[in-house]
Amino acid sequence: MYHFAVVALFGLAILKLAELLVELVPSLGRIRTLLTFALALAVTVTVDYSLFAGFGVELRESWMGTWATGAVVGALAGAWSALLGWLDRGRIGTTERRTGQDGGARRIAA
Repeated sequence: MYHFAVVALFGLAILKLAELLVELVPSLGRIRTLLTFALALAVTVTVDYSLFAGFGVELRESWMGTWATGAVVGALAGAWSALLGWLDRGRIGTTERRTGQDGGARRIAA
């Protein structure tokens, strides 16, 4: 169970690192998803961490577990992004301007 917690927290850290890089270099916003997955793969390969080895799952080669763990961390970063975005929209007592899909701004009052 600890291995899943490590991977989930890696995902959160990667998400925040990607957001920091997009803040510093705004042109990276166009490739945010690719940046997130590239960072996830780079971190897991650098620390040589395998979720599969932690759970005792045998793979053909050991490097496959590390790279697959990078993909899992990238996917969890996307899940964290969706969860945190949902929580941000659920703020009570605020009035904000949000842009709809049609491009027009509309008022949302909670």
